[in-house]
Amino acid sequence: MEQIAKIQEQIENKPWKTAITIYKNGKSIFENSLANTTYKSASLIKLAIALYIQEVKPQTINNEITLSIKNVVGGAGIINRLSIKTWKIRDLIDLMLSLSDNSATNALLSYYHLDNINSFPNKIFKISH
Repeated sequence: MEQIAKIQEQIENKPWKTAITIYKNGKSIFENSLANTTYKSASLIKLAIALYIQEVKPQTINNEITLSIKNVVGGAGIINRLSIKTWKIRDLIDLMLSLSDNSATNALLSYYHLDNINSFPNKIFKISH
């Protein structure tokens, strides 16, 4: 439990908010007071998408996606300014990570399904002793 004490020390009394739950053998062994708090963190999903593709679907990296109107949004990125509608997945990943392109993110979320990506980090980011 020394590792948990170190983690707790790192997250308590800091100017930033941290929500954390640590599981061991499928059971929660540590949860701080903010563990059930929801945070707006749109860009963090981009890391999960890239990791999901790398670990679960690497064979799809050269597949092409034709963007639909619902995938193209404003905000960060360049896809919404271009007339190109069909992209290789590897290029969408690059735009998503390097330019924080929201349209690339939406296209990848749609292609790989949000539920698959949301459940993937829970399978790999577990601390065990």
